[in-house]
Amino acid sequence: MLDSKNIFIGGIMGVGKSTTSLILQKRINDSTIINIGNISCKIASDSFSADSIETLQKEKLDYCQNKTADHTLYLISKEMTKYCFLEGHFVLGGLTRDDYRMPEFFFKKINLKLIILLIANEKTIKKRVSQNIQKKRPNLILDSLEYYLDLEKKHAYYIANLLNINIVEIENNYSSEMHLMKNIEKIFDLL
Repeated sequence: MLDSKNIFIGGIMGVGKSTTSLILQKRINDSTIINIGNISCKIASDSFSADSIETLQKEKLDYCQNKTADHTLYLISKEMTKYCFLEGHFVLGGLTRDDYRMPEFFFKKINLKLIILLIANEKTIKKRVSQNIQKKRPNLILDSLEYYLDLEKKHAYYIANLLNINIVEIENNYSSEMHLMKNIEKIFDLL
């Protein structure tokens, strides 16, 4: 396996993946960083464009994930980067009552160096989701956040163990970048 420079910033909606990614970019202050963005949203939008949420099938999601992994690798290969940040989810949930665990092949394919798992309490997530996400997705199911937090965490640790890579869990119940930055500092020895 080539020396990986790919960092997956994961967590359920509203935990601050994009904010964390931007803070890391500022902190590392390296012009060779590429931020692929939220790859799970890409997978979801590809999947949902043809089917209603209720009729999504695992095979279609797997196909979209494989396509997204290929596209991600293509973007990474075009760039001479020191780090590549990928934001996303380990479980696609909150859209239907069923959950979909991101398959192992996806994480194997994108050759990760490190997983950063963001967590937050339910109150914080609900506040962020109502301010930002729910306006775009009004049918979002918020009554199962604790369930999805647990599922996300279990699958993230499973993937880290499977790939034999480090995982750093960061609590993000704060509204200021300074508090989040203090928690982020622990990852720099692993980069």
